[in-house]
Amino acid sequence: IIGVRPIIKYSSIKDMCSDTKICEDGITETYFGSYPCNIADKHVSRELEKIYDYNRCIGAITGKEYTIDRKGSYEDHKRFLRSSLYEYEYEGKKYVRVPVNSYLSHSEDGVVLSDNNYYKNGSYVWLEVTPHKLLVDETEDLAVFENIILAGIQFNRRRNYKGDFNRTNIKKYLDKYFSKEILPKYVDSDLKQRIKSL
Repeated sequence: IIGVRPIIKYSSIKDMCSDTKICEDGITETYFGSYPCNIADKHVSRELEKIYDYNRCIGAITGKEYTIDRKGSYEDHKRFLRSSLYEYEYEGKKYVRVPVNSYLSHSEDGVVLSDNNYYKNGSYVWLEVTPHKLLVDETEDLAVFENIILAGIQFNRRRNYKGDFNRTNIKKYLDKYFSKEILPKYVDSDLKQRIKSL
């Protein structure tokens, strides 16, 4: 229901970006951070699930975690309940194992995800952790994520939203969790403070 394409002050992340280029249409593109996004292909997903079942989360964990809400996005009357997704490394790439928890679905018990495959609620999908493309407006000192990067986070628990985005639950989530978790594992505190400009 709710998808987020964060906007960041470009000057606060410029020195952490890579592969910056100006396209033919004059738009500046760059890559920033690492965050779970694309569903891993079926072969990799099967291998990761085998390793996960065998090791029970031991051995391949990188030590990095990503925060989600344990409740469904439709349970917006309930408080945020933090749950962690652990990052795993496999053949030089990083992945997280995410539970399928759909509200708007093509049937009562599942959903078709971005890889055009059907998944039942309660099943799991593996997402690859990758840098994300940002579109940059240097004149306005803004960078916006090209794609929706996260979804299913409660927008605002209170029903009487009156336009003050800074008081919403999703703004708190972006500041407290997302702004730190998209950064590399080892980043100094000064950079972490600068990125909190969503």
